[in-house]
Amino acid sequence: MAAAGATASAAIGKVTPAPLTVTAKNAGKPYDGIAWSGGNGVDYDGFVNGETPAALGGTLSYGGTSQGATDAGGYVITPAGLSSGNYTISYANGALTIAPKAITVDAVAKSKTYGDTDPTLTWNATGLVGTDSLNGSLARAGGENAGSYAINQGTLSSGNYTITFNGNNLTITPKAITVDAVAKSKTYGDTDPTLTWNATGLVGSDTLNGSLARAGGENAGSY
Repeated sequence: MAAAGATASAAIGKVTPAPLTVTAKNAGKPYDGIAWSGGNGVDYDGFVNGETPAALGGTLSYGGTSQGATDAGGYVITPAGLSSGNYTISYANGALTIAPKAITVDAVAKSKTYGDTDPTLTWNATGLVGTDSLNGSLARAGGENAGSYAINQGTLSSGNYTITFNGNNLTITPKAITVDAVAKSKTYGDTDPTLTWNATGLVGSDTLNGSLARAGGENAGSY
């Protein structure tokens, strides 16, 4: 037995820090051309005795590929910067998703004369950010004869935008040419000579369909 007035004591051993996990919250935004900075807060798992983040030292900070990210895509948010003698802190990454922005692209109607080279196919976009442009070019349905040909999106694209495309048409108009009939003659009673012509303005090896005709009559005279 302990002597009267003595105080008893016993060692309780080493108190080890409790594990605490700090997880970055996911974040998202549409593409806006502005570089991402910071985070979206964190979740804590492991506080004991009713403690809160106020029990931690240091300053919460964020790193990872998300910092400075501008283009549409997926990025990592990495939390860091906290400290505590009572907790062993581990960190878990969150995700930043920058979604493509929805825009509208309208093709501009074009025309050309048969035989001419195509005009440049152009477009107007509603919703582009700042000085952004798009990659690629428009295309049109094939064909070179006079008529109307659909203008389509072709290779026009951008990873930062989801495009709603409104098409239009390229119209090829007939070309104006001049055709001069060649004067002919025959002797009364002979068969008619072949009626021929000369054309100015035909494209390449083009020719014309059909044939010339003359006013009726077989007596001597001009027809």
